[in-house]
Amino acid sequence: MIGNQLEHRLNTQETSGYWIWVNEEPEDPDWDAFLAKTPGGHYTQSSLWAKMKALSGWKATRLVVAREDGIIAGAQLLTRPLPLFGKIGYIPKGPLVASDDIHLSKLVINALHRLAKAHGVEYLAVQPPSKGQITHLLPGLGFHANPRMGTVTSTILIDLTCDPNTLLAQMRESTRTNIRRAQSRGITIREGTESDLGAFYHLVAVASQRKGYSTYSKKFLAEFWQILGSHGHTKLFFAEYAGEAVSTLLAIHFGDTLFTHVSAWDGRHRELKPNELLEWETMMWAKAHGYRYYDFEGIDPQVAKVILQGQPLADSHFPVADRMVTRYKLGFGGRVTLLPEVYEYIYSPLLRSVYFQLLPKIEHWPVIAKTWKAVTRAVQPNV
Repeated sequence: MIGNQLEHRLNTQETSGYWIWVNEEPEDPDWDAFLAKTPGGHYTQSSLWAKMKALSGWKATRLVVAREDGIIAGAQLLTRPLPLFGKIGYIPKGPLVASDDIHLSKLVINALHRLAKAHGVEYLAVQPPSKGQITHLLPGLGFHANPRMGTVTSTILIDLTCDPNTLLAQMRESTRTNIRRAQSRGITIREGTESDLGAFYHLVAVASQRKGYSTYSKKFLAEFWQILGSHGHTKLFFAEYAGEAVSTLLAIHFGDTLFTHVSAWDGRHRELKPNELLEWETMMWAKAHGYRYYDFEGIDPQVAKVILQGQPLADSHFPVADRMVTRYKLGFGGRVTLLPEVYEYIYSPLLRSVYFQLLPKIEHWPVIAKTWKAVTRAVQPNV
């Protein structure tokens, strides 16, 4: 019913030449194919990822804009009720528009407002795609940047069109040395299958306990593999020594990019450097299978900004909790890239006033802090 109502309201002169519809089907192969071939398209906008988010209470609705030659724009809106905020909406890596048509981009954003209101959304969070002009349009359309959301806003991209020797030359010398050390001292890399999910879970659990963070459940991992793996979008790799797995990497490959989604090391055989060889062999797999980019899916944003400003890095630039991870990723070279922040829009004028004027004064209250934590956790890409 919501889709029909929205289509009726969008049947105006400004949409002449376009077909606009709403799709709430669990899977949408045409939409996913559009994402995969369009610059800026990302797996978090796919209908398959929506099925993953449904496990944590999100409902997906896709707004699709097409011409005779196919889909040209749209967005997948995720909605979910949360305490105090009412129902929130989230659009990760969207809206996506295949051209730099400002008129079309504004049309999509206006249609999304109507869709969000039709679903009773009070608070809308949008993290634009890495390509296109949506990021530049949002501030002029009433959206406000919110850097506190905790989503990934910086990463390292490695261009896999380079030959292997060039890729090695771009790395830090110590990283190249560690790769060769692992190769010469008995570390082997193998591709995993669904039967290896138990071994993967064990390594992730050990690593999370060692580092003090929460991890996935076995049920979640099984669902992850069933939804994404069955459609050919995941790869699992292990580094082994003497027949035992010591580190692992779960990758998502979508469009022209392989993303290092989850990696874990149990802490053993540090001197053999299993992780660097695991990363290298995963890159080589992605290159051999025609992927253009290898995305580390996140480094510390302050470190990224220092690098892009051309300033020398110091220990003080690295947050203690992320120091080793970011240093490790930087060792592989590649291009440090800043990604758009989350932009937010609040529909109720009263709630908007309270949010921007009162929230900064009471955000440390336990009930407010708990609610805000729920909001920020809800928009994380890995859950």
